[in-house]
Amino acid sequence: RFVFQVMSFHSKRNKDRFSIVGAEYWVQFRPSGTLSESSIEFHFDKDEHRFEKTNVLVHPLLSTVTYLTGCGAPLVVLKSHPSSAKMSRSKAWVVYPASGKHVSFRGSFYHGCPAELLRRQGHRLSIICNLWDHRPSKLAPIPTYVQSSLCFSSKEPIDSNIFEDLTASTPEVKLTTVYSH
Repeated sequence: RFVFQVMSFHSKRNKDRFSIVGAEYWVQFRPSGTLSESSIEFHFDKDEHRFEKTNVLVHPLLSTVTYLTGCGAPLVVLKSHPSSAKMSRSKAWVVYPASGKHVSFRGSFYHGCPAELLRRQGHRLSIICNLWDHRPSKLAPIPTYVQSSLCFSSKEPIDSNIFEDLTASTPEVKLTTVYSH
């Protein structure tokens, strides 16, 4: 249900820019410990299977992170790859984990979580959700029996304080597909 709330929130905010048709999501747990355990290497979010087969980067429209704990290495987001000529003019954002914080950025931005910037030891638990304008290769839709058990109605209030500008009168979500790892 939370993934549908993320889709709905970002669909409304970006309705004039693009059309979100699906979400790929997973829960990420990073232990506190060595630098390699706490870090997430810098990378681009992409259609992994397509990249393996064609070496072509196809990115999600948006990448999102929702922190469930306030510990662990921060998310660092760069507009371009460090080897790019644009890097000298590029901006970087550093987002430290805080329980309940929701962050979104363009799916084509280079990002990672370097443990060298860690401020607070502890396990980092987050929900990662990539929003797509198409179904990525090799990702199957959620089974029908799971979809049918989900209820999305305009009368149903949003129960998450993460999306403060989302109101209880949210229009019905037009479900296309949600994808899971």
